[in-house]
Amino acid sequence: HALDTLAEFLDAHPDVQACGPGMLNRDGTPQRTGVRFPSLWNLLAETLYLDRVFPTTRLFGRHRELYENPSHPRAVDYVQGACLMVRREVLETVGTLDEGFFMYFEETDWCYRIGQAGGEVWIVPSAGVIHFGGDTAGHYDERRLVLYHRSLLRFFDKHYTVSARIAVRALVFIRSLVRIVSWCIIGLFRPGLR
Repeated sequence: HALDTLAEFLDAHPDVQACGPGMLNRDGTPQRTGVRFPSLWNLLAETLYLDRVFPTTRLFGRHRELYENPSHPRAVDYVQGACLMVRREVLETVGTLDEGFFMYFEETDWCYRIGQAGGEVWIVPSAGVIHFGGDTAGHYDERRLVLYHRSLLRFFDKHYTVSARIAVRALVFIRSLVRIVSWCIIGLFRPGLR
């Protein structure tokens, strides 16, 4: 009944232009994904693994907001595109998804444009949906990593200042170096993970 729940939520909240359900893994556990727009700070926290060491702090964990009650609906910057319900007016005022994003960040961009037009985006956890894509073994294979970063850069190019666009490229470079060194060290001590 997830779609009915989302439609009822939109009916009851006329200021909300888009909403999405709580995402679940195959086993029913919450799939806590990002709900705040990418920022240089969030990317730096991810680069240095601070979001993993301190995931429930407002300082380092603000991208996913794990400190928020996962069962309460709330306003967010964006919801995952695996299941996203928008009002018909959004298509008329904001337009459709930007087809320049092949994969990743297309819903983030859409929700950004909805917010710029004065609309609200909410997450409605009572409308739970199982998302099979987020927990598969090949979710972060080489091809998807390239597509992810290409879309991240496109999002920054589209919505951020020139200095932020330069900074995000430097952060992606540093992040890649950190990951290469990390996985080399892990590979030395855990050969099975190579």
